[in-house]
Amino acid sequence: MKNEQEIIQLWKELEITHIDFEFTCGGDSMNDTTLNIHKGDEIIENDVIATYFDHEVYNAVEFYVNSDGHYMGENGNVLIELSDDEETFVFMKSAQSEWCERITSEVEIEVTDEEIEFVKEFVRDINGGDGENANFNYKKDFIINQKRKELIDSIGEKVSDACGNFTPDIEGDGEVNDWYSYTTNEDDITDSEVVIKGNKLIVSVSNEYYVYQDSDN
Repeated sequence: MKNEQEIIQLWKELEITHIDFEFTCGGDSMNDTTLNIHKGDEIIENDVIATYFDHEVYNAVEFYVNSDGHYMGENGNVLIELSDDEETFVFMKSAQSEWCERITSEVEIEVTDEEIEFVKEFVRDINGGDGENANFNYKKDFIINQKRKELIDSIGEKVSDACGNFTPDIEGDGEVNDWYSYTTNEDDITDSEVVIKGNKLIVSVSNEYYVYQDSDN
């Protein structure tokens, strides 16, 4: 591989004005990268220049690839230019990082008097989430006859539909993703009762959403 001074000489000969190195990273690795060599408004190709900067950009710039479930990754551009004194190259990174936040909200679900009585007598908790049917845990053993099955199906459908269609209020420009979970017993699933207000079940719905902010250079 050529050294920096040889690359500077070639840069001048090719009349390169700047290079854009576009990238995405996260999930513990670099993902898509694109290197564009600019001669004014024209994009040109040169294998020597491309190979040099595809390597050198990682020595000059720090990319934050390690995700932890909260920090997801970053994407952006590294602008590469020849310094004013034409003795070295300047790498200027501009990027946005992506973060996954979680918010829990209370959702009120209206049910019938008969469904309320069934929940009070038999149901310890109801829970579920994205891609799942409502799951019932019961306080005691009982026989599920046709009438009770219809009540279970009706309550489960109402809870699943309400939670699946719920959109939380989030601050700023966050983007809600598809994942969610819900439970009627957020604080203590073992001992607490399903919260009922009038003819409404109170369900805690957890949603995830993405927020974006400028990355450190």
